[in-house]
Amino acid sequence: MSDAGQRTITPMTTTYALAAPGSGPALFAAGTCGVIVVVMIAVAAAPRPSMFIDTATARKFALTMAVLLPLFICVVSLPPYFVRIALDDHRIAVTAWWERASIPRMQLRADAARIVDVESDTALGLAARTGGTAEPGYRDGYFRLRNGARALVYITDPSRVIAIPVRTAESSDEWLLLSVERPESLLVELHRQSAPRQP
Repeated sequence: MSDAGQRTITPMTTTYALAAPGSGPALFAAGTCGVIVVVMIAVAAAPRPSMFIDTATARKFALTMAVLLPLFICVVSLPPYFVRIALDDHRIAVTAWWERASIPRMQLRADAARIVDVESDTALGLAARTGGTAEPGYRDGYFRLRNGARALVYITDPSRVIAIPVRTAESSDEWLLLSVERPESLLVELHRQSAPRQP
């Protein structure tokens, strides 16, 4: 059978960036790195840096940590500037530096998605971190919400977060909470895709 006349339809993908995280993560990284460098240099300059190893080894270790620890802090603090959210007819995907979360479109209760302020919302506010990052100006990973539900979050601006219920095999929903630059645009797109298709 000839393939003439057939064509592959590629789903349109809309990409969103996280809302600007402000100076919080950068200031956190700079301040932490500054403290580490000062402490490590002070240790290296001490007459006897360690009671357990010889002076030369202790100083070499302290100077090495003065370089490696700030690099580690910077790597941990930079992801909010590079997170991208992609939405198409099949899934919503969140891509960060070293991780990727993908949720099938059929699991999203897009018709119930809304924009919330997680600092004042009595149900969808963040209650406890169960796995992920929490630093000034940025939250990512899994959190427990005030209503007891579990949520995957990528939040830079807590006052304008798009909250999307996610169907699970259990009776209660989980949530996807995202700070995007254009939350209204993402909300409209979600509602558009959840609308019944015309024959």
